[in-house]
Amino acid sequence: MLSEIHVWENENGTDARLGKLIGNLAFHEAMHNKLDADPRFPGDIHALHAKQAGGLSEPVISSNSDLKADELLRMAPAMARVIPQF
Repeated sequence: MLSEIHVWENENGTDARLGKLIGNLAFHEAMHNKLDADPRFPGDIHALHAKQAGGLSEPVISSNSDLKADELLRMAPAMARVIPQF
């Protein structure tokens, strides 16, 4: 797996909650690594962006995005998985 995040300045010059934004993006990418990118776990493919229900599963993440309970429930058991990194 290889994860990367892209952060750019908004119209105000910077995101006032830059730490929250970077944390949200990092967790979103971890969700891809742990839930839907590793072919060794085909029964756990959740099509991360398919729900469109807000939270960190959305295709566009901001500092206003919040982790939803169902995302937490999906990630908790997957956290112990060792996913090889690129």
